[in-house]
Amino acid sequence: ELQRRGEVVRMLGHEQLRSTIERAGLRFEPYSHPYTYSTTTPEPWLSWMRGFRAIISDRSLGVDLLRSVQREPTDLVVIDCVLRSVLQAAKQSQIRRGVLVHSFYYTAALGMGSNGPIARLRGRSSTQRWGDVEVGLLATLRSLDPDGHTTLPDCTRFTGPVWQGTPRPAGQPDGEPRILVGLSSGFFPG
Repeated sequence: ELQRRGEVVRMLGHEQLRSTIERAGLRFEPYSHPYTYSTTTPEPWLSWMRGFRAIISDRSLGVDLLRSVQREPTDLVVIDCVLRSVLQAAKQSQIRRGVLVHSFYYTAALGMGSNGPIARLRGRSSTQRWGDVEVGLLATLRSLDPDGHTTLPDCTRFTGPVWQGTPRPAGQPDGEPRILVGLSSGFFPG
């Protein structure tokens, strides 16, 4: 959407995302640390969690973000809500930032520092602005989010669902409509 409006958009990410991002017509810049781990690859739970934890806490990703912004200044960076080290690096460097939340508000608040119990254990005040970001983009509808009926930080924006491809009706043998709502990409391609 931003590119369609004439904004310059570049994506910093893992090399295995390059073809998807470039196919969408966006500029791609790879992280310096090559990962072969993928959340969509089925593997034993403990191995999956180790790989996931390694990615979300890898400080080199934050360093890559800072280098990218130094090479080519940006007006705003939008960071995946699970990439805590990247969020921290951007905050410490006072980079204008938003956060992309691919789940519900509460999930991101736990990790990013609103008033969740994990945030309090990390010594964050429950009165801090939600992750101290300029905008929180939640890829869901307010009506679906369990916290959607509560007063949320002013920076919160519900974008609605994000589709990959063109949705189409699925014919069911019994004619009964069925709906699948996916809130994670773990072990699922696409």
